[in-house]
Amino acid sequence: MEQQKGIPGTKPFRVQIVELKTELSKLDGQIGDYKKKIEATKKNDANNSPMAPLIAKLKELTQDLSDLTSSKKECYDKINSLNETHGDFLKTPIEPKGSITTESIEKRLKNINLDMLKYPCNAQKSKSYEDEIKDLKLKKINLEAERKKHEALRQAQEEYKLLKAKLSEIYAKMDKKKADINEVKESMKGIKTEKNPVIVGYEKIICDLEAKKEEINKKIALNQAEIAKKKVDYDEYLNKKSIAEAYEKRRIEICDKIREMETRKENMEDEKDKCDASKYDSVIFFLEKKTGKSDERITFPIDIVMSLSQFKVTIPSTVGQISETISQLNKKKMIFLETVVIRKGELKSEIEKIVEEISKEKALLAELPISEIKLPRLQTKPGSN
Repeated sequence: MEQQKGIPGTKPFRVQIVELKTELSKLDGQIGDYKKKIEATKKNDANNSPMAPLIAKLKELTQDLSDLTSSKKECYDKINSLNETHGDFLKTPIEPKGSITTESIEKRLKNINLDMLKYPCNAQKSKSYEDEIKDLKLKKINLEAERKKHEALRQAQEEYKLLKAKLSEIYAKMDKKKADINEVKESMKGIKTEKNPVIVGYEKIICDLEAKKEEINKKIALNQAEIAKKKVDYDEYLNKKSIAEAYEKRRIEICDKIREMETRKENMEDEKDKCDASKYDSVIFFLEKKTGKSDERITFPIDIVMSLSQFKVTIPSTVGQISETISQLNKKKMIFLETVVIRKGELKSEIEKIVEEISKEKALLAELPISEIKLPRLQTKPGSN
């Protein structure tokens, strides 16, 4: 929604979406209230219905059956554990084979110790006693281990018998609970129940509210579709605007470059004009036309006076001084021609290059497309075309 705020023409649609969503929220609240009323009515009906004690009894029996099922699983888990620990313990003999006992071993060990204390023993006899003692102790250890193993097996068999007896009891109780459950269900079938008209009314109201919600959601979808359409149009406009701005920027750059080159060209042409010797010729021609007596005083127009001053030659005050001034002008002209002829050629070449560059830039300028971009038509009425 935040990204849509900058799209022209979408505000009315966004405002209506907010209003519609607010209305949706209110409808959800109303539906929730009616659902709570339905639950409360159902609870009250259940408490006051002839079905209530049967439902309570069925719930109790179902829970009892669930507890018995859990107990049955525990018994089978313990039996599986006995099998994993002791293997096929039911077929293993209870008592170990052989007549030797730990008591007889203890007695023999005691007698050996007494014999070794009473009678002197040589090395061979002492070695014989040590070997026998070692053998008796090993037999005692093995016998005790065998006895412990068989005792564990005996206890496992006793536990197995108890578990089997408990399982038989559990199965009997489960059969009884299942029979009781079926009996309660049969009793419930005999009781006719009708839906409370209050609940029917509440459900009708909820259906109407859900229908309103569906209509509102359709309106929201239409407004969102309009916004999406405007976004597509606006994105297209922004893309065209970006392209047009790029062309305009390029156009300005080219125009600025052309103006800069035109200015350089004008400056060079001005400099080239100043390199023209005809300015000397025009003044000389004007002076040569002046005739009269040698001592006759003369005056000149202001532009001639300024030119003579610029050329730094003597300004004649009489007709007789004109020839000297003309001579000075011819010398100045020759010096000027010698110094500017190279520069004049350089300026001509540079001006030609600038003219060529200006032509190229103008050709580039002519190739740039002229684009007119317009904002998308602003549709301000939600749902209109």
